[in-house]
Amino acid sequence: MASLFDGLVADWSSSDMESLWKLCCFWIFLCWITSLLSNNWSQVDKLWSITPWVYVWVYVVKSGGDQRLLWMAFVSTLWGIRLTLNFSRRGGYKWPPWEGEEDYRWEHVRKDPKMDADKNPIRWHIFNVVFICGYQHFLLWMIAAPAHIAFKHRGTPMNAIDWSLGFLFLVLLFLEARADNEQYNFQTEKYRKINAKIPRKGMEKDGFISSGLWALCRHPNYACEQGMWITFAGFSAALEGLNWSLLGCLLLVSLFTPSAQLSEGITAKKYPAYKKYREVTWMFLPFGGEYQSKN
Repeated sequence: MASLFDGLVADWSSSDMESLWKLCCFWIFLCWITSLLSNNWSQVDKLWSITPWVYVWVYVVKSGGDQRLLWMAFVSTLWGIRLTLNFSRRGGYKWPPWEGEEDYRWEHVRKDPKMDADKNPIRWHIFNVVFICGYQHFLLWMIAAPAHIAFKHRGTPMNAIDWSLGFLFLVLLFLEARADNEQYNFQTEKYRKINAKIPRKGMEKDGFISSGLWALCRHPNYACEQGMWITFAGFSAALEGLNWSLLGCLLLVSLFTPSAQLSEGITAKKYPAYKKYREVTWMFLPFGGEYQSKN
């Protein structure tokens, strides 16, 4: 553990890290200011799919085009483009840029008795600057941190492990895109019928998707997202073994479980059948397939 801590201190205090810290602090400040001015608390969401690969490309430039870092930048950029397009089609981006759809979960957090933002605005603003803006941007830097380890080993020839990690990342990216498309198509058709007052049955009457990848687990897109960044951390593990940059994917995994639980709590209140779906289908692991709609 001492060597892990020593490595963390040495890397975080290096001159190579300084520009990355400044960039991270800039994102935090930008999102904090725009959230205050717009009263929209999803400013980090607009940058979620952008900042990690920007960090990786900074290291590419610093390294003079190291092959491993270029491979890491390539796969992470594809992830960013795909996620940005998905966020955009759901209304996440509008003009001016601080507008756009706010994550529906923040309103529930604001109204939670433990937060009670209307009565305790100071508590909410502390939560905004510390967690929404501060911690989430720190997390986005941390999931990209394996690039720092790769930068330290720039010039080291790539091997089969590096290529395999990149291709596994791309497979998970494809599966995440498929899951998001299944969800998007389902929700689009469901609300088309609701607005047109067309009778619904099956999943559409249940109110939630339970077919395709969603029959295997309740959050296949989240599962793939976690898998991608665990895979990305493998680049640094292959170079240095156990090291501080692996903390990034662990922090991401620890965030997804409460985030999914919050979403599910809201969904279960809206759609009674979700309780049965949740009982027979795992959250992230593909051990489902037993749920059948009764509508």
